[in-house]
Amino acid sequence: MRLMLLATIALLTPAIARFRLFLPGGPLLAIGGTIIFVLVCLAWDRAAHGRVHPAFLWGGLFLIVSLPVRFAIGQTAAWGAVAHWLTR
Repeated sequence: MRLMLLATIALLTPAIARFRLFLPGGPLLAIGGTIIFVLVCLAWDRAAHGRVHPAFLWGGLFLIVSLPVRFAIGQTAAWGAVAHWLTR
């Protein structure tokens, strides 16, 4: 269940990025918004169960670390070529 919640939070990143139409921020808003969701889930797990489940801890850390990497890779020409190949 926790990994499913983290997967759903990971899917929210593009939706949060679209808030740039209403608020300034762009990628920083998307990364920050996703990190806030992860941190809220970690805090809730700690408050509700007295500890953070390892799936939340490691999955949340992986998601937090992977966000800037995904944004950086998404701007490269190599990823553009891969995306073009996948969508043709």
